This record gives sequence, C-alpha cells and structure tokens, in this order.
Amino acid sequence: MAAGIRVVSMVMAATLLLFMVMAARSDWLGDYASNVRCCTDIPEGLCDPSDPLANNACRDVCHYGSCSKGGQCEYRGSGLGFGRVCHCNC
Repeated sequence: MAAGIRVVSMVMAATLLLFMVMAARSDWLGDYASNVRCCTDIPEGLCDPSDPLANNACRDVCHYGSCSKGGQCEYRGSGLGFGRVCHCNC
C-alpha cells in the first residue's frame, strides 16, 4: 500500500515538473504587444528553430499579434548581430 502511494506521488511530482518546464520554455510569449505586423523579426533568445514548442509560441505571437500568416523561430544576422528571432511570415 505504501509503495503504491509513493508511486502516485512521484507521478504527480513528475507531471507538475513537466508542466512547469513547458510553461517556462514559452514564458516569453506574453511579452509582446498585440500589434505585431507580418514580415517582422522579434529578437528572442529563447526562440530555438529546432524546438517545436518555441516555434508554436512564435507562431502564436505573430498570429494573435495581427499577422494571420503565423511565424517561426529563425537564426538571423552574422557576427555580433547573430541571434535568434521570431520571424512573422510575410
């Protein structure tokens, strides 16, 4: 009986941790105004092109910011200007 309770509490703790990580990874989503235009690059260090959650957050920032074409994370620039951006599609 005690082992069953431990397993349940460990599963609950793991689920809570998973939700916290997911929320933290797309935490930057709420930082932008609702007037984001298409063809806009939003500098964002957490926008990783290889991360599906980050791309979903970027798409939502663009879409709900008035660019109905959505967006995706990209690397832009070179040298000192090289960085990650959320690019709202043109």
